[in-house]
Amino acid sequence: MKISELLKLSIEKKELAFLVGSIYGWPILKDNQIIAKFEYKPKNGIKSKTLFLEDDINNLGKTWLTIINKKFSNYNIYIDNTGGQYNYSKIQFCFENDVTVITNFEDESNVLKFLGILESYILDYSDDSKKYFISGLMNSRGSIDLTANFMAIDLIGKFPKACKKSILTLQNVTGVYFNYNPRIMQENSSQKNPQYRIPLDYYMHNFGLLIPFKKEYYNRQKKANLSLLDDFYFDKTNNIKIKPFKGIYDAIAKNELAIELNENKEFMSEEDINQLILKTKNSLINHNEIDSADDLKANPLVKREAKEKSKYKCQFDPSHITFVSKSDNNDYVEGHHLIPFSKRKDFDVNIDIVDNIVCLCPNCHRKIHLSVDEERNAIIEKLFNTRKDSLLEQGIFLELEELKSLY
Repeated sequence: MKISELLKLSIEKKELAFLVGSIYGWPILKDNQIIAKFEYKPKNGIKSKTLFLEDDINNLGKTWLTIINKKFSNYNIYIDNTGGQYNYSKIQFCFENDVTVITNFEDESNVLKFLGILESYILDYSDDSKKYFISGLMNSRGSIDLTANFMAIDLIGKFPKACKKSILTLQNVTGVYFNYNPRIMQENSSQKNPQYRIPLDYYMHNFGLLIPFKKEYYNRQKKANLSLLDDFYFDKTNNIKIKPFKGIYDAIAKNELAIELNENKEFMSEEDINQLILKTKNSLINHNEIDSADDLKANPLVKREAKEKSKYKCQFDPSHITFVSKSDNNDYVEGHHLIPFSKRKDFDVNIDIVDNIVCLCPNCHRKIHLSVDEERNAIIEKLFNTRKDSLLEQGIFLELEELKSLY
């Protein structure tokens, strides 16, 4: 199966959204194949060695292969079950790379382009498919952290921009109920790779486990009784409620702090870091007006970032004066998709990105939608000239006249 076929089918087939989630977590390209990799590696240490004996691992691997044959036998997918330390402990779903713009994942620009391609499909997943997507992400690369009580996954740590991009997407997909934990936010004595984490009880209640290795580990550590051969198992023993969007405003603020520190720590003094942390702490208050984005396709956090980047100025004419918004005490501007969001299916990559958001005063925003062609096109042309290079870097190829025709 080609990767393009997987992505198209995954919109309707939630078990394929599970495989897309695995690929999204850590893209692998080998011999022109894009790989969804599931591997169990016994950890060092006495406790880990005694948890699963070799026979246990072999039997769990065979059970995992049985599940795979049951769920994916109807699809023309090449499955490689060789190369693991034990029988079936390493299974790879291999897809032909027919995305011509992606030739390697050695540099960040290619990773960003590829994540954008995946996101253009994820946006149109149903809520059920989004759950399978997150489950695939966590089942493939995630680990059960019983010490901190999180389901955690290492992110693309060596690529800060790709890391940030994936965090924002995952935040939108999961309803922003997550914790980003880069090394700079961790205790020096126990630093790990940058992680994306979901509270374990919440994860088990809403997303579930499929891989027998993880199910059995959960069983033994939590004294649970998850069936190894059943479909996705959700632990409903805990009465976990999804917090309302405005109830996790503080979590969003902390994640934004972590993202900024991870991106800019090399250029910041200790005093700068402390000031940024203090600013975030002072912002952790009840936020009165945050609308839920559950029913919207576009990510409101992308517009928020674009506004911050614009310094809350109209990007057609910064001299335009608005008013101070009571929601954030900044000059009021409105985020606008330069390439209309309604046209997203015409593009191979995600266009719900900061580079495609222009911030406008209310008057200019109305003009770009409602004015006569001459006035509207003047605004479009000026904005396009400021963005065409950055859009090109994101894999979005568009000429000015094409953009005008989209309005």
